[in-house]
Amino acid sequence: MAVRDAIDAEQSPVIVAGDLNLVDRQETFRDFADGLRDAMRAGAWAGPTSAKEGFVWRALLARIDHVLVTPSLCAASPERFELPTSDHHGLAVTVGPCATD
Repeated sequence: MAVRDAIDAEQSPVIVAGDLNLVDRQETFRDFADGLRDAMRAGAWAGPTSAKEGFVWRALLARIDHVLVTPSLCAASPERFELPTSDHHGLAVTVGPCATD
């Protein structure tokens, strides 16, 4: 997968955000996200991102929109919010360097 190859080749921190159309419980997602931090799970449960009524992903509480970061980045305060003209919820999360002890 070209995107994953680019992430692996990058020396600087990376943020991957968007509608990946990969369900978070799917093997393809786990392969893609291997070694990355799921920023939307920073200290909280991450709910479904499909806002389309009756849509199977929503019924399964599945997430198809993601914010993934390389391990040198940490996340805080993830939230979903309504987007009135979209069939997806918006995602917001604070991302930055991890604190050092």
